[in-house]
Amino acid sequence: MRSKLPSEVANFIDNFLQTQYKVTMAQVREDLDEEGFKQEAAKLNAFFKLDIFYPEGAQPFIKRAHRPGDAAFAELAEQLQHKAVRKLFLVRAYEHPEWGVIYRIYVGTDRKKGSQYFFSYYLTKVAENYKIIAQYLINDSHTGWEWSQGLRLHKQPMTFAGVWRFIEPAKEKDQEDYGSEEGIDYLNFGAKKPLAQQIAQMAPLPEKSIVVERIGTIEPDNSANLYFARCLELLMGRFFTHGFFRNGPDPFAASLPWQELADAVQFSKEIVSILREADCTALESEGDGVYFPFVYCGDMLLDGLPDFAANDDVPPGTVVKYDTLEDRECLFWYDDFAEDYAADLDETSLSAFKSIHGKMKAVLTDLVEFSIVNGTEFPVIIGGTFAPGIFAGVITIRVQT
Repeated sequence: MRSKLPSEVANFIDNFLQTQYKVTMAQVREDLDEEGFKQEAAKLNAFFKLDIFYPEGAQPFIKRAHRPGDAAFAELAEQLQHKAVRKLFLVRAYEHPEWGVIYRIYVGTDRKKGSQYFFSYYLTKVAENYKIIAQYLINDSHTGWEWSQGLRLHKQPMTFAGVWRFIEPAKEKDQEDYGSEEGIDYLNFGAKKPLAQQIAQMAPLPEKSIVVERIGTIEPDNSANLYFARCLELLMGRFFTHGFFRNGPDPFAASLPWQELADAVQFSKEIVSILREADCTALESEGDGVYFPFVYCGDMLLDGLPDFAANDDVPPGTVVKYDTLEDRECLFWYDDFAEDYAADLDETSLSAFKSIHGKMKAVLTDLVEFSIVNGTEFPVIIGGTFAPGIFAGVITIRVQT
């Protein structure tokens, strides 16, 4: 591609790499105690948001693994002899059916081997600003990339759109990729029928004007998909503005109960709005997971669980844990913990949780909390039957190590 990299993209990449370098150097400054490092990190983060891997409410990216005086601290300081911004080798562009143009940048390490591939970052525009939505790490043989963070883009359809080259890497296998147009791992990104084409071929939505009037544009919910990226494989589906849909079922099928879905989405959005305004986050969690609306269309199991939450319908090695909620004094905690939360939560958050409890009890039946667990971070869903075949409630991420 002979055209210049768009200036907005080039500036984003430069700012990101420069600030990442400053944070790395701050990590090995002996003159910064723990409080001094936090202040330095906060200053850098104010300049350029380094927690871009984690949309709203998730863990910050800036951390310090070792402190001055530790043996590991001295070892890390010795490793960082390269003392330079990571090399930017090239940028490739892809067309994605949901995200539009995605730019993929290939960079080296911040250590001695700075002239070979190490990280691959994917960035795109989210709302008004560019964000890094995925991070990959080169494998040992330098023949492909292993997912590290964010969206699992290698499992999604993308169409190659162009390449910009800057610095040739030193490693032979990297040079092979650098010299090609699409990249030697491009086959992982092919798609015979992108989602955009599938949507274009679908029949017009019944009563579309009524549905759009109630819930807005009917499309993939990029905000939720980005936030739950690390849990989507457990859920085996994606979020849309009109609900959560498992892989396989058509989220635009004419047979869907559109009016009831719109009502359920409105209800879920309303209760999430109250929780967010009160700064309510996931309870019994080491991370401050925020709440999102959750609406699902399908059959309900005996205890009120959506049909996909059966233990034999989740990924291998995954366990579904659930509890029926009809008898709880508050849906969000066990009765035994009521006094603890009354003491620990501020009055606004406590009031919001209890308010949502009342709203959900008034509207939903067969109330249930369930989590789909495989690892330390997993989705937790609280809700119940809104109408025959429709589950509604809220979803968040719980972290337990």
